[in-house]
Amino acid sequence: MSRKTCFVVSPIGDDKSGARRNADYVLKNLIRPALTKLGYSVPARIDQLEPVGSITDAIISQLERADLVVADLAGLNPNVMFEMGIREAWAKPLIPIAPNDLKLPFDVAGVSTVFYPSLEGRTKLNARQKKKVVEGIQLQAKQFQSGE
Repeated sequence: MSRKTCFVVSPIGDDKSGARRNADYVLKNLIRPALTKLGYSVPARIDQLEPVGSITDAIISQLERADLVVADLAGLNPNVMFEMGIREAWAKPLIPIAPNDLKLPFDVAGVSTVFYPSLEGRTKLNARQKKKVVEGIQLQAKQFQSGE
């Protein structure tokens, strides 16, 4: 039996930027622990894959094929919002996550979102905070699994 796949869309930013540091932290410490425990292959972003040809085509392909997509809405990045909209339009499993100090746009505010403590002004979350977010992601993922 093959493992379920998860594609992550998030702001990436330049190497060593605050956006990249935060995106890497959220992926490594929140998304991956939550979903690998549920049997998903290691969740990855497009910058961690080796797409052949157009990066846009590769992203669209991942959005279409992945069993689950997690969209980190930090900063309301236009690319993330676009990619989330595509996945939502296909009515495929999607878990939006966002910093708890982010005001979501009207059209997104009604979508069940897992909030995590903002990383603004800090480099990491404590164990209790991480556990709460991991459990929130797992709860949503399990709902998709049970609905299949």
